Amino acid sequence: MCGPSASGKSTYIDGLLEELGDEVLVICPDQIIIDACGGSYDWTWWRAKDAWKKAWVQLEEAMRSRTHRIIIFDALHVTPKSRREMIKHLAEFDSNGKYQSALIMTPPVELEELVRRDAARERGTIGEEVIVKQINNLRKKAPDLSEGWDRIDQL
Repeated sequence: MCGPSASGKSTYIDGLLEELGDEVLVICPDQIIIDACGGSYDWTWWRAKDAWKKAWVQLEEAMRSRTHRIIIFDALHVTPKSRREMIKHLAEFDSNGKYQSALIMTPPVELEELVRRDAARERGTIGEEVIVKQINNLRKKAPDLSEGWDRIDQL
């Protein structure tokens, strides 16, 4: 998934889960943080790093077990660095190419709407300043196939 906070990534994933059920596995570093914090969202750097390590382990286990047709890594991926990291792990964990790497882009949403959605989130807000930074990161270097994706889809 690729898109700024409150752009519809989780809503899209919820629809897939409803439609396909057990065929889909969702790995979400944010949810790992929430679980580790007893249900609250506390985004501190050490927890974030730990959450990402756990998420990479979950991704590797899921890809090696081959029990799910679709594995979704629910994260922003708004910077080239985060997308490179994802491609590196996909290649490492799926050396015989069972899975296809697809980056799903959320549709463009006006900043005011993103801020409104963010303010209504149950797990707490990210804030307009952070959302603007995420949008600027995407504008600076939009994802493309040269990064190593098998395909890039726009919702």
